[in-house]
Amino acid sequence: MSEHARDFIFRQKFLDELFSIQEYLNFHGGEKSKYLMEDVIDFCVDIIVSNPFAFPECYFLKTDTQLYRRAIFRREYAIVYKVTPLLIDILTIYHTSRDDRELSVE
Repeated sequence: MSEHARDFIFRQKFLDELFSIQEYLNFHGGEKSKYLMEDVIDFCVDIIVSNPFAFPECYFLKTDTQLYRRAIFRREYAIVYKVTPLLIDILTIYHTSRDDRELSVE
């Protein structure tokens, strides 16, 4: 691991939202849902954690230090996470059709 490697954590809110999405798709989505949870977790670990600044600042959580980022998964789901010098904190996931101005991320 490089000296710049960060630990990461999945917040309970992220896990709860991901589980809710999975349940919804299991009922309504058929094959579309089969590997969603695994694919999202892999995306977070392999893509976000590996290169947390590859995604733009979260436009509804702007800070001077651009701590909050927003990654889009499969054009349908937004993953909001916070980057600090030691940690990548994966906060929540939501469908991009939702009004994100009303979201609570922490």
